[in-house]
Amino acid sequence: MPYPTMNWPTEPRKKRNGSIIHWDRAFRLPNSIYRVPVTCGSCHQKRLIDATRTRGKYGKVFTGYCYSCNLRIQRKSYKPGWKHPDWRGGHFINGGYAYINIRSLIGKTKKLALQMSRIVHGKPAIVAEHRLVMALHLGRPLKSSEVIHHRDGNKLNNEISNLELTDHANHRKLDTKYYRLWKETQKRVAELELELLRYKGKTD
Repeated sequence: MPYPTMNWPTEPRKKRNGSIIHWDRAFRLPNSIYRVPVTCGSCHQKRLIDATRTRGKYGKVFTGYCYSCNLRIQRKSYKPGWKHPDWRGGHFINGGYAYINIRSLIGKTKKLALQMSRIVHGKPAIVAEHRLVMALHLGRPLKSSEVIHHRDGNKLNNEISNLELTDHANHRKLDTKYYRLWKETQKRVAELELELLRYKGKTD
């Protein structure tokens, strides 16, 4: 089924921000993709884009800015933290763990979080919720060598009763994913030691 023909403009159009869509220089590629040159209204660099992008994405208005200029302008216009239009309370999940945005914290909690935070773009940004809960319980920031174990295996259950402070070496023993393998390895080592003792007894 052929795609419907789009009646694209034929005259150049200048937007209020200074960006120019050069419809008079648009052309169609052999694979039927229609491309048009666009001049960025900020840095004035020209680039080729697919004509369909001029209709905007997800309901947003097409600005004509290049990627770097658009990102820079957004960072200036969007305020951080709860003032940002996409603010969702400062909590999110990544890699199965819950994280908290530093900007959503206050007082003693924020002070502890800053000492354990993950740096993003050169600034303290987020902290793992389970580490923050344990730090508040102990009244001190956690060391990088200290690891938090979730007793029930649920990484999102960050109740203090479900958290256990340990280190990297012991965490593998506690982790449900490695516990069975660790026990099987111990059993196999014991069997090999027994076989070695029997072999020595025969050779003596």
